[in-house]
Amino acid sequence: MALFWISVWRLALREGDGHGVHPLLIGTTMVGRTFSWPTAWSPAPKIPETCEVSFGDGSRRNHPTPPPDSTASSEATDGYLAAWEATAKLVESGHHWSGHERNVAFLNTGNGRFAHVASLTGFDSPSDGRALAIVDWDHDGDMDVWMTQRTAPRLRFLRNDNHGGMAGITLSLESSKGNASGVGARVEATLTHGRKLIRSLRAGEGYLSQSALKCHFGLGKDSSITHLKIQWPDGTVESQSVNIKEGSYHFKQGEQPLAVSQPPKKERSIHARKENKPPSSYKRLIPHSPLNLPPVPYVSQNKDLVYLKASGKRQLIVLWATWCLPCLEELEALQRAQSKLKEAGLEILTLNLDQINQSPEQRLTQLKRFMRKRQWVLNGALANTPIMEMMDAAREAILGRQWTWSIPSSFLFNEKGQLIALYEGSPSVEQLLEDQERLFRKGKDREHALPYAGSWYVAHYPPDQMSIPEIFYKKEQFQLLTSLLYTHPPNGTQERDKASFFCVEASKRLAQENPAMASTLLELSESFLPGQIEQLRARAMLDQAQQKWGNAMQGYEALLRQQPGDFQASVTLAWFLAVLPPGQPDQPKRAWALIQEVLEPAKETRSQALDIMGAVQASMGNFEQAARWAEKALESLPSEQRSTSPIQSRLSDYRSGKPYRLSTQESALQRP
Repeated sequence: MALFWISVWRLALREGDGHGVHPLLIGTTMVGRTFSWPTAWSPAPKIPETCEVSFGDGSRRNHPTPPPDSTASSEATDGYLAAWEATAKLVESGHHWSGHERNVAFLNTGNGRFAHVASLTGFDSPSDGRALAIVDWDHDGDMDVWMTQRTAPRLRFLRNDNHGGMAGITLSLESSKGNASGVGARVEATLTHGRKLIRSLRAGEGYLSQSALKCHFGLGKDSSITHLKIQWPDGTVESQSVNIKEGSYHFKQGEQPLAVSQPPKKERSIHARKENKPPSSYKRLIPHSPLNLPPVPYVSQNKDLVYLKASGKRQLIVLWATWCLPCLEELEALQRAQSKLKEAGLEILTLNLDQINQSPEQRLTQLKRFMRKRQWVLNGALANTPIMEMMDAAREAILGRQWTWSIPSSFLFNEKGQLIALYEGSPSVEQLLEDQERLFRKGKDREHALPYAGSWYVAHYPPDQMSIPEIFYKKEQFQLLTSLLYTHPPNGTQERDKASFFCVEASKRLAQENPAMASTLLELSESFLPGQIEQLRARAMLDQAQQKWGNAMQGYEALLRQQPGDFQASVTLAWFLAVLPPGQPDQPKRAWALIQEVLEPAKETRSQALDIMGAVQASMGNFEQAARWAEKALESLPSEQRSTSPIQSRLSDYRSGKPYRLSTQESALQRP
């Protein structure tokens, strides 16, 4: 439901309001009467009557797949896509598209200058504006404004109520040839003192904007229009002498005199209404289909890490803290209604967030003492960082945006262990009982996800199996990603393709720091969609990180057979051939040939390729040339990286007449 917000804005239209320009220039995000102007950034509203809580390291990391090392055009494309991704992140986090700027409005003062009047007229709002419609809504001779916005309130009405003795004329056109409304016509009005005002009738301007198909002339206090000249879209020109000071008129092509227009009868009045905060102290979020999550981990009162299991009953998890007053109120209500909830078949598990980074022993001692003091007999345990990351991903998947964590937060699971409801704040016991009784009892009952009734124009669509895995992947929560895809493997072709991509990319990122998990993710990727080129790359990188040089070289060889000229495979294989002890007489020559293939695409700016050129020359005994390539590689690096680059030590070796050899202690390819 759109929210209506009305403001009265006062604008004196001066005599001779300009030479063909409008007296007021309005700019909002992606929309403008005369030009576009960005709006303000504003954070997402905090939930009332709740306590905010941070967890873990507090960071939100998003590392998109690195751009390919190919051409400048592909880098430009990746930059374009990265810009859209950044825009999407702004929207997902509740921010605006256009940064930290508010809507603007400028008043033509009549002397060639403009005054900034946004704060005086009601335009100076932080809303994410989309479209403007300028129209004499109340038929009083001046122009009013309707504004639409992406953020609430979705619709604003700004009414111009400052007449101040000023006069205005509205002229509608009717063309006998071409479009009936005369769109494209140019109207020239001559005033009493000889000044001319020019208007062009346009059908739309700005982003998604369509104003009234009428020409408006602000005349000031003592002026009137004495002559009208109209150039119609078909090229014909008509003139007419008039003496009009205010009102609405209609000009039909080929007919004279000018006709007076009667405004339509007002059937509905609009009144200003104060914006009030939502009365509810909690949010109730229902997915359109039950969501699969990884097994929910928590620390039991026996200090063991256990997982929430589907018990054949509906289960409610409540996240709370001892310092959060709304949390204590909710748990008191659950304690009082415990027998009623148990009789209804709803199991309750309360997970405490206090001192989440302390040892389980300390936390459990404090928790038991607190619950005894309150005389609570609720099932209590300890929350940990993974469960909070998991619930954060579930909330983001439902809302499509990121929010600040607030407690109390509760999560309702069905008999299969799927998430069917999320509550922020304190839901009533009656709401919990109602949801446990009716939510998703019919399997595909998507009506519960909407706050109001309506008609569906599309058939039921299945849940997005990859929404939560994608969130885990982007936030580098790879343990949760692995757990979810193991317990709930994807079904459809597209889902398997996507899951395979997430797993193989995660495997490449983890090859160095966590080879065991990298190997598990790679196996998952191969089980979902085998035979992919990136799986060959991930396997070679994993062997390389584990110092399995022979296996790594074979992997890069296989990759090059399927994708000749691959930059990473070529330079890495050339590196191995150059810095490993010679196994074959032609090893240095082959390394030289490989690096030559990718040097031109690299345009001699890739420090890695230049570094390898030096290593290859050194392996052939050409130390003077090796030193020159190493110097070029250093020059291609940013100045702040040169002193710490490993190329420095290799350059020193070349100048001393020694080739560079990879030691068995080096766990990965040393890169500039």
